[in-house]
Amino acid sequence: MEFKQLRYFLAIAEEEHFGRAAQRLRVAQPALTRHMHKLEQELQVRLFDRLPRGIRVSAAGRALQEDARRLLADIEQVARHVQLVGRGKMGVLRLGYIEVAGWHGIVPDSIREFTASAHEVRVEPAAMASLDQLAAIRERKLDAGFLYNAPKDDDILVQRLEQHEVCLAVPRGSPLAARRRIRLADLAGEPLVLFQRSGSPAFHDALLTELKKRNVEPRVVHEAANEAAMLTLVTTGAGAAIVNSSHRWRLPHGVQLLAVDDLPVTLELSLVYLRDNRSPPLLRFKEWFESTTHKRVI
Repeated sequence: MEFKQLRYFLAIAEEEHFGRAAQRLRVAQPALTRHMHKLEQELQVRLFDRLPRGIRVSAAGRALQEDARRLLADIEQVARHVQLVGRGKMGVLRLGYIEVAGWHGIVPDSIREFTASAHEVRVEPAAMASLDQLAAIRERKLDAGFLYNAPKDDDILVQRLEQHEVCLAVPRGSPLAARRRIRLADLAGEPLVLFQRSGSPAFHDALLTELKKRNVEPRVVHEAANEAAMLTLVTTGAGAAIVNSSHRWRLPHGVQLLAVDDLPVTLELSLVYLRDNRSPPLLRFKEWFESTTHKRVI
């Protein structure tokens, strides 16, 4: 049984006449007759009662008529769904982001506004560290990601967005908490919580380089996997930590942020995706993102 045969059958059943159905379908009447004869042989039933003038759908034909209408409607729905997905108007966009960058600004604004403009596309955001995002993007578990300090690799495309400054997080009971600004030399002898190098080698190395330039030997008391863990240690009084200044939007109780005047290290936020990823939802997101006026590109 072919879909073409079902379409031919429905036209004949609605017209109750082979000739009129042939004109409607723009198919030669003998060919139409052969298709119906073949369909009756395959189903081993009589689909039409032949009358002196025209035909009438048989009981078996009426059963097929109902099922064929439903089946062809389902096929049309499948075709529409596939076309919409292919055009990026439906589907799933798997989007990674750095947690602290997701609190305020371009990341939540982009996700919210894209979802509103392309509500047929389901956005699945996932908070992940930068290196974890890169691995997931390469494994195609993520379509794209908002991450910090993206590497310059041939297989990925990097759209630079913003530079986020860093600052010093200190417990409010620390002697440094009485100040609003410090210099790196003020950290001499201070207990310091660092970000693990494996999480962002470029950031870790740049920070230690700046400390070394100023002959500051950090007294590292702990290295944490993420900034949430770093800030938790700061709240306990374990030490100070150099963190993203974006934490001012959701600062833990008992922590104060200080500007560091002579620390030129920044975190560069970028939108990253595989060069050869042709996922329709991703292509639509890229097109939308590049066309929006709210984005802040450096």
